[in-house]
Amino acid sequence: MRIGVLIVVLGITRAAFGQTETFDVATFVPPSGWQRTQSSGLVSFQDSGVRGGQFSSCQIFVFASRPSNASPEANFQAEWYARIAQPLQTTALPTPQAERTADGWTNVLGHVDLPQNGLPYRTILFTSTGAGRVISIVVRYTINGYESEITGFFNSLHMGRLAATQNAAPAARPAPSNAAPSGKIPDYVFAVPDGWARQNAPDGIVLVSPVYPGGERCQLSLLAMRPVARGLPDDALNIFRELFRAEPLTGDIYPPTKLFRGMSPQGWEYFMVKKPIGPSGGTQFGAIVLVARVGNNLAAIAGMSKEFLVSNCFGESIRDVWPPFFYSLQFKTATPSPQEQAAIRQRLAGAWITATASVGLRYEFSANGRYADAAAAMQRTRSADIQQTFFGNGSYSFDGNTLVMTGDDKRRTTAQFRLEQESKDHGRSWVDSLCLWSPGASGEVCYTRTQ
Repeated sequence: MRIGVLIVVLGITRAAFGQTETFDVATFVPPSGWQRTQSSGLVSFQDSGVRGGQFSSCQIFVFASRPSNASPEANFQAEWYARIAQPLQTTALPTPQAERTADGWTNVLGHVDLPQNGLPYRTILFTSTGAGRVISIVVRYTINGYESEITGFFNSLHMGRLAATQNAAPAARPAPSNAAPSGKIPDYVFAVPDGWARQNAPDGIVLVSPVYPGGERCQLSLLAMRPVARGLPDDALNIFRELFRAEPLTGDIYPPTKLFRGMSPQGWEYFMVKKPIGPSGGTQFGAIVLVARVGNNLAAIAGMSKEFLVSNCFGESIRDVWPPFFYSLQFKTATPSPQEQAAIRQRLAGAWITATASVGLRYEFSANGRYADAAAAMQRTRSADIQQTFFGNGSYSFDGNTLVMTGDDKRRTTAQFRLEQESKDHGRSWVDSLCLWSPGASGEVCYTRTQ
């Protein structure tokens, strides 16, 4: 195993290493003389002392493997939330690096620097996925203190068959024989959000944001396609549980879980879960899972950020990159049928309204391709409130998810649109929404059906 560029200072000391050891599916050589602790599902090694004139410490945790048929990138995201984000109460996200080994395992490794008690600490997460299982290793150490030992540990690490010990995890369930190949990743077509970086991996694509003020770094993971199992709602909820180790249908956190369902004008049905996760009153994260039916396969996209209210990525008050990303999303093998296009036109027909304290907007679409719009703006002065009202009529058409409205006065307006339903009570009731977004706009405008 190569630890790559994470260890920036190598060979500071000549580390001594002990005997080869096997725990679960991992075989490695731990540093000699370190304190070893073993419990059910975990073995750890730790050391501390004064090095280079400063207090230094290092802990290596090897967790027992667990069954998983998710992609290596999805497994890394789930383990990061469970092993790093929750215990350390941090929203910092790493830039993971992936490599496939000759014996069929896929390793993903990433790190963040989180100072503690005035000392520069680095936290590393390593996951290895193969044979229907994932194993994770966490290393936490003071920078410029234990690089030699950590490098030696990872260089000695390799994965094999499940160890026959009392700490071994249950045997893996056989992977389904009709699992979608990793070659389905190229079926995604999308635009990378401005300023974000794309990282290709063997079984997925990871989009990583820049580091925003406050240390927030967000990511979107596009996962390899898999067969549709139980239908979009159940598949979305189960993937959410698998990735974030959290139950999406709980009502103990405000704001509540939001569920969305719809049919993209570009020919694919989708279901989305959007939920804050984390302890009430503590550090919370924004988690998103979108699944889409593409033929007989299921595409899945997962996002993570700070809590939505304050996020710079999927935020409700600062910035939201989700609308332009969603509107750019396509699948090469998905095209709308004439019947689906007719159904979208029927769903669009009706009256839609949105309003704030000072502005009201209304659209009414008919199934025959005509529309009418109205807008009212309230301007407050010292002496009176002045209301201005505007009306317009014209024809409309759409190409994919681009809605083209041409007024009778020949003025032409284009916007990308989606028709969906939203539920805030775990799917017991649904509200129709029409959302419009113009490229370059600061955000999208969503309307509620009135009739």
